[in-house]
Amino acid sequence: MSQYSLWPKKFKDGVKLVHEYIDGNNSFARANPRRLVILGMGGSGIAGRIVASFAVKRGVQSVVAADPFDLPVDINKQDIVVCVSHSGNTWEVLEALKKVQQLDAQIIVVTSGGVLLSFAEKISAVVIKTTPYDAQPREELGRFIGILLALVDALKIVDFSDLLQRMELHLKRVVHTFSNVAVFTKFFDVIGECPFTSILGVSGDTQWAAYRCQTQMNENAKLLAVSSVLPESHHNLIEGLGNQPHKTGCVVFLTEFLTEKLRFAVDMFINVIEGRGVKLYRPPVLGDTWEKQVFSLIMWSDFASYFLGLNRGVNVRAVAVIDELRNLIKPVCGGK
Repeated sequence: MSQYSLWPKKFKDGVKLVHEYIDGNNSFARANPRRLVILGMGGSGIAGRIVASFAVKRGVQSVVAADPFDLPVDINKQDIVVCVSHSGNTWEVLEALKKVQQLDAQIIVVTSGGVLLSFAEKISAVVIKTTPYDAQPREELGRFIGILLALVDALKIVDFSDLLQRMELHLKRVVHTFSNVAVFTKFFDVIGECPFTSILGVSGDTQWAAYRCQTQMNENAKLLAVSSVLPESHHNLIEGLGNQPHKTGCVVFLTEFLTEKLRFAVDMFINVIEGRGVKLYRPPVLGDTWEKQVFSLIMWSDFASYFLGLNRGVNVRAVAVIDELRNLIKPVCGGK
């Protein structure tokens, strides 16, 4: 749990890394780029999706989280591409970086080392170097969100100064609340015995918090979980959920900032699936702004999956199946 308790410090450290780099380099990066494209996988990739959603919420569409194998076809010298990899050995990100290098876009690499760092230095890319920690990539999310928010703010794409200055205190309050395992007693009662859990977010609200929960439930708790989005799930997933013969769990993420119609639609979804015997849980939200509530749900996922894993008697840090696949891929694709 110690790594998740460090969320506030990691967030602050991420912001500090960017500010220190800027202070030490006169030619950092061009301000006001046409677009900022963020590339990453796994725990490093989710940070880009979250930050892009924060930008959209403030009316800015030019921060894009892209799949390394589905790059925007029109990337050019007016764009900045940020490649993020905790280990520096994510082969998918390295492959994308090699392609981006040929497109004249400015490149920023965020990593602690590995082959990605070596390649970035070779092509004279901007490098925000993080310090290697005894942490899994998924445990470094706070640091990477801090780095990316600070980059977007420094490049004058979105003014995130309020988040950068005030979020640390909120994160400390969230850690204080969710460090208490008793907070999750009801969650264990509802979901603990379910062999499968559906994690649902709301479009334009909690989609990426739900996705983060899915990844953490699989990796930490070893619970088979998949994420989907409301209200799209009204048109498909609800039929499968409502016709399961076995115990099925469902976790629904939403903030207090939904529109009236969307909130009503979500409430009716909940009524229907609970009436069909689906065991449902809604995580608590903390904070008085949308961003604070999203952060609290992301951090709830970290702590809930950690404590659920302990409750299920599994090794919450080991990822034996992921390692098995990685070792099979390595001889052809590279990485570590």
